[in-house]
Amino acid sequence: MSKFGICNLSVVPIRADFSHKTEQVSQLLYGEIVEIMVVKKEWTMVRNEFDSYEGWVSTSHITKLSIKTIN
Repeated sequence: MSKFGICNLSVVPIRADFSHKTEQVSQLLYGEIVEIMVVKKEWTMVRNEFDSYEGWVSTSHITKLSIKTIN
């Protein structure tokens, strides 16, 4: 599994838990790089490389990257 991903939409909410009903703790902007922590089908826990915020995003909003892509 790829360890990194990139936000593929203009704005993506980062949630406190893996549900659309939970609090939005931060957001990702198009092109931001994240570290992929956990994947649970429709939800992925990420750590934003810019400010180190952690939370859950919809899996379809992240495109997985190979290490070579970001080096």
